[in-house]
Amino acid sequence: MKFATVLFAGFLSTLSLHARADVTPGGLVAGHYTQVAGQATSLSGTIMVNQAPPAGVPSYYFWASQFWFSPGDFSGYFGLQTGGNIQGIEVGKIALVSVWNAINAVAIAPAVAQTFGGEGIGYSIRIKLDWKQGVPYTFKLERVTPVSSWWKLSVTGGGVTHSLGSIQIDAASKLKLAGSNFTEYFNSISSCNALPTVDTSFSAPRFDGVTALQATDSTPYGNCVAKGRGSVLPDGTIVHTIVQ
Repeated sequence: MKFATVLFAGFLSTLSLHARADVTPGGLVAGHYTQVAGQATSLSGTIMVNQAPPAGVPSYYFWASQFWFSPGDFSGYFGLQTGGNIQGIEVGKIALVSVWNAINAVAIAPAVAQTFGGEGIGYSIRIKLDWKQGVPYTFKLERVTPVSSWWKLSVTGGGVTHSLGSIQIDAASKLKLAGSNFTEYFNSISSCNALPTVDTSFSAPRFDGVTALQATDSTPYGNCVAKGRGSVLPDGTIVHTIVQ
């Protein structure tokens, strides 16, 4: 009987392990804009975390806006993270700009330039930034000169502008008048139900200080699709919400 009890306890333990199998949520909500004809030499966009994960609770959220260049195979994103990583070290909240297939990058301290791999390769400039809930952070990407292959980067929030540095691509490439955004949880978690509740707003990207794109949708997707909510406000702001 004792042997059978041990076997039964082991069986329950195995079931418990299976019940606790981790999931990596990945992408959760994506927003899109209507692409228009033309090209630009500057881009700005604002991200505001309306409800952040609870302080002191580890989390790994990424809120990002995407952009593309033409000609050439260059594209990128800028955004805010919790549980961010700089040169292999987890440092907490960060802001970053990354460009796939970039040729080079130079950071302005305390920002750091580094390469990245995984889903494509390129250069990233990252800065440890204690961004605040309810504060808008505006990222700007601007060609250094009309014929330069370098694009300078900055992020402004709470009345402070952080000059991040510059990323180099092909001199012939300019920004497409296109954009999208996403909310991602980039680490594993016990289940989708364990995702911290968050809510984030994205302004429509603005090119050369004039052209703002029209929002089309804000759509949940991915491994934890049931936890995502998306909406488009009358002023074109895209909102992503993750609910427990």
